[in-house]
Amino acid sequence: MRRRLGIGPTDAFPDRNDDNEEDYVGRLYDEAGDLEERADRGAHFVRKAFLIALFHHWERHCNAELKRATYGHPRGWLSQRGKSPYAKEILELERAANCAKHGPVHSCQNLFKMAPDLFPTVATAAKASERTLAIDGSTLDRFFEVVRKAAS
Repeated sequence: MRRRLGIGPTDAFPDRNDDNEEDYVGRLYDEAGDLEERADRGAHFVRKAFLIALFHHWERHCNAELKRATYGHPRGWLSQRGKSPYAKEILELERAANCAKHGPVHSCQNLFKMAPDLFPTVATAAKASERTLAIDGSTLDRFFEVVRKAAS
């Protein structure tokens, strides 16, 4: 923006002139708003992809540590290692990843019952789906931190 407007890093941004349809500054601000909106929509999909990848990383870690071929929630293993406080959040991560992958199935409904705040636009478990699952940056950061602590 600054380069296209020809202003320095500490210069104030110029005001737009909404009375002039040919106003370069106004068109540039509109373009920047459109780009920001597209980036926000894309970021939601990227966060869901990271959520799924994070759970798969956790799943592989547990299978290797427990010498298992298939994943099962490792409550006992977490408890033995003094990590039982993370068991519920790991289950929430698992359900969120499954909801993000598979859509409106039992994982979404069970996740809604566990964490309805992850579905801010719906009021019942029956309406919970991948499309209504909201993974913001702080939620994703929380899941990364839980996996880091549970795995250490």
